[in-house]
Amino acid sequence: MNLDSSSKLPPGPKGKWRPTLRLIRNPREALEAWVKEFGDPFLLTALNGTVLVTGREDLIRTIHGQSPEIYEPFATATIGPLIGWESIFVLDGDAHRRERRLVMPMFHGDRMKAYGQAMQDTAIDQLTARIGRQPISTASLMTAISLEIIVRTIFGSDDRESAIQLMEASHQMVAAAHPILFFTRHFHRSFFGLSPLDRWRKAKSRLTTLFDQATEARRQSTAERSDILSLLSNAKYEDGQPITQSHLQSELLTYLFAGHETTAVSMTWAIHHIHQNPSVLTRLRQELDSMLEPSPSNLAAAPYLKCVIQETLRIHPIVT
Repeated sequence: MNLDSSSKLPPGPKGKWRPTLRLIRNPREALEAWVKEFGDPFLLTALNGTVLVTGREDLIRTIHGQSPEIYEPFATATIGPLIGWESIFVLDGDAHRRERRLVMPMFHGDRMKAYGQAMQDTAIDQLTARIGRQPISTASLMTAISLEIIVRTIFGSDDRESAIQLMEASHQMVAAAHPILFFTRHFHRSFFGLSPLDRWRKAKSRLTTLFDQATEARRQSTAERSDILSLLSNAKYEDGQPITQSHLQSELLTYLFAGHETTAVSMTWAIHHIHQNPSVLTRLRQELDSMLEPSPSNLAAAPYLKCVIQETLRIHPIVT
């Protein structure tokens, strides 16, 4: 939401650098401390912009009840140069609606049901490969699962060697994504190949090269495919225009970057909380054991499992 000087705004932490660094270091601790000091809501001025912060249910309902026209994407000045100005993260108004109409059918209904089997197979394969190893790192396991699922659903799973290259390149890009790059453009500077921006550009370049190779392979193939890359490559906007290669790169970067480690962290928290609450673990196991067939559709319809997932996301949102 646009915040102007005439608005009556609540207090918040002073300055830009100190709140930003505190947020990067420990966002949960910082947000909880600011709520205690300033109340809810409070005004946070970070290096990437000013935002009104609230966790109150009544205010959240008010926010979601407003017209989308009064809001705009946040921190586009820092995100755009990194992921691409055609990413759905930074689009606004008619451009955003146009993009949603193009991509949303790929993530709804039967499409997601089809991806469900790949998700289940990946989770089982990754866990099976670790049976007998002690200890198992939950975070590493969930990262491997989420990354492989994204690569399989976006690019397909028929070429294992290419999939491994994409997963390695995606992991390197996430590792190169220093948080400070997304808070201020002051650090969007090269320094003999050693700066955070240099490391990001190197990792991004390798990944986009693999994108281009995969896209070209799709265009040369006559086989009918249902992976997201194939659907995007053949998709057309309402005016009949196809998606450009640079635009395709921006969207693929968004899917991999936004969905990889963020999802893995949420799944890790879910496992943590389930095992910290024995009654929850027992009830969840009972629900799963009672299934005649643990198919993706049956798991998606399991009411208590859904509650566990939603409560995890309430406590630990995918994006802070």
